[in-house]
This record gives sequence, C-alpha cells and structure tokens, in this order.
Amino acid sequence: MVGNRSAPVTRPAWVDYLADRLVAGVLVLLVVAFTVLGRGFFSLPSWLATATQLPETLILAVGETLVIITAGIDLSVGAVLGFSAMTSAIAMQAMTNAQSPQPVILVVGLLVALLAGLGWGILNGVLIARVRVSPFIATLATLGMATGATFIISGGSTVTTMPAVLGTWVNAALFGVFPVIFLLALVPVLTMAFVLSRTRFGLRSYAIGSHLRAARVAGIDVRRHLVKVYAIAGLLAGFDGLLVTARFVTATPFYGANDELSAIAAVIVGGASLFGGRGNMFGTFVGALIVSIIPTGLIVMGLSAYWQMVGVGAVIILAVFLDQLRHRGREAAL
Repeated sequence: MVGNRSAPVTRPAWVDYLADRLVAGVLVLLVVAFTVLGRGFFSLPSWLATATQLPETLILAVGETLVIITAGIDLSVGAVLGFSAMTSAIAMQAMTNAQSPQPVILVVGLLVALLAGLGWGILNGVLIARVRVSPFIATLATLGMATGATFIISGGSTVTTMPAVLGTWVNAALFGVFPVIFLLALVPVLTMAFVLSRTRFGLRSYAIGSHLRAARVAGIDVRRHLVKVYAIAGLLAGFDGLLVTARFVTATPFYGANDELSAIAAVIVGGASLFGGRGNMFGTFVGALIVSIIPTGLIVMGLSAYWQMVGVGAVIILAVFLDQLRHRGREAAL
C-alpha cells in the first residue's frame, strides 16, 4: 500500500465530528439490541467479561492503527502475539523450575515478550521500508513464520509452569468493576492518542499516509519512520502476548490465531481508512469495544460460539464497505 497517492481532500470539520460520533452511536445501538434480545447483557458480569476480553483486541488495534494511518497493513500481529506469549512462558517456566525469585521471573517474562514482539516488528519494517516488499505480502509471510516458529519452540505443547501470582494480579478488578488487564490496556491507548495528536511522530504518520511523495519532499525520512511504526506494532503485540499468558496463566501455540482480523476490524470500524491518512485512538477504542461485545452479546443470546466468528466477519465486511464509500467520496471531490 506504500506508493503515490492523491492529495487529501479538505472536508468540513462537522463531517469528521459526525463520523466519529456515528461509531459511538453504533456501539450504543448494539448494547441496546443485546440488552433487549438477551437477558443479563446489561449487567456487571457481562461488563467484566467484555472488559477482560477487550485488551487482546484493543492493544493489537492500537498498533494496527499506526500502521493503517501510514497506508500499511500488518497481518502478523496475531501470530506475533502467540510467539511472544510462548517465548515468555518458556522463559518463565525455565526460571520457575530453577526456583528463581518471582519478581525476577516476572521482569524477565515481560522483557522476553517485548523483545520478541519488537524483533518481528522490526523485521516487518525492514522488509517493507528497506526491501520494498508490499505490507500485505511482507506481513503475510511473517505471519506464517511466527506461527511456525511458535509451534517449533513449543513442540505444539501448552506451557503451564509459571508464577500463579501473574494471573492473580492481572485478573483482579479495581473496586470490583475495572479489571486490571483492562486498565493496563488503556496505557498504550492513551499514550498513542497523545503521540498521534501532539507529536511530530503523529504528524509524520498522517503525512505519509495522506501523500507519500509530499511527505518525502517535506523532508520526512519515510523508510526510518515506517520501520518505527511496524516496530511499535510488534512491541505492542509482544506486550499483549504477555497479558494473554498472564490472564490464563498458561501459553498455547494457538494464542493470537485470527486476532489480526479483529484488530483490523476495530480500526476500520473506528473510522480509519485502509487508504491511509485517517484514524484516531478514540475511534479505535470504540471499534474494539464493538468487536468485543459481539461475542458477549451472542453468548447472552444463547447462540453457538461459531456465530461469534460470523459476527466478527460481518463487521469486517461492513467496515471495509464503509471505508470504500468514504474513499470514493474523496475521489469524487477531486
């Protein structure tokens, strides 16, 4: 998706204002519909279930937002999550068996997960920015590589030996209402919201996605910037992998499977454009909520778990369709 693009069309501020609030309106409609159709949806247990599941999609979506704003795509984040979770779990298992102090085990587990994710992210960035492989092909390749590597290092087995306190902390709920894992997920959301809106990094990301050639003329080192963007996406996937491992106090080779689809759906539903130059963390957060409440709502309605995948797939199709309509509207205005 990196290539020449037409200059962005300036639209009235009220158009973007309404677009952002339309996403929130969809969320409200879904909550109302599930509340009416399913008993117990609008309840504390339902909220806790959703808030506990949300971070897995939300954190990946934060990194995916940065990538999509630059007119890229990262299909590997789910596989990177799984690889990071497994490498972290294996490291913590080895240290647990060696009877290392728990604080040391937890710190090492975090570092291993972050470094694993960062490594895959840098590889993606180098392939795309330096080798000039298209984002779709490059991240599709690393998706397969990370998935295969996860099964190789784990032997296809589940890792269960790690400090139990990891799950105790992450699965706790502040005041019985806000799961700790949900609060941890808000850290990258708020951080990247600030970065996108208040820093040169954010301005450069939008510039690259809006008009690549103009960004180069303006003196932006596009290659270096893209490597940074994909590195951040990988780093966040690594962090997400540790949280998923902590949530279940186990690691399986199947963690992260298809999570990239939910993350992309959340970003596009949140108002970002696959053509680049548009997106924000508020929209991504609401989009992730929409994607995450669908499984909870369907369960409350008594539908099979298989319908959850159908529901998320439908959201992806709708999101891409709306993005196409927005893009056609921009082209027609030229």
